[in-house]
Amino acid sequence: MLGRRLGMKPLPAGTFLYMDDEKLVMSLRREINTVRVYLHSTITDEEVSSGVVIPPEGRFDANLIIETFEEETVDFVCDYFDDLEDADERILDFDESIDDMKRILKGISKSK
Repeated sequence: MLGRRLGMKPLPAGTFLYMDDEKLVMSLRREINTVRVYLHSTITDEEVSSGVVIPPEGRFDANLIIETFEEETVDFVCDYFDDLEDADERILDFDESIDDMKRILKGISKSK
């Protein structure tokens, strides 16, 4: 009843027993000159975070943007799981997502 009032999605009984196995799935979507990033829980299927990566106008250093993005993502994951170890391993296919981000940023830089 309380969860419904707070607008929370009902979860199957016992879900809390598997929360230690929770991972996050990152998805990226290119918009005009930005990249929208989503993180979803593998346990609840809820979106736990979303944001936008906006490269600066003109020429930019994609590697610097990626480095900053990785640091901010790892910081978020550490806070979300309240765990400082192996934060990047808590995101499924993290390295592949970073590679996708690089490809998208290169495409944005060529279109500017």
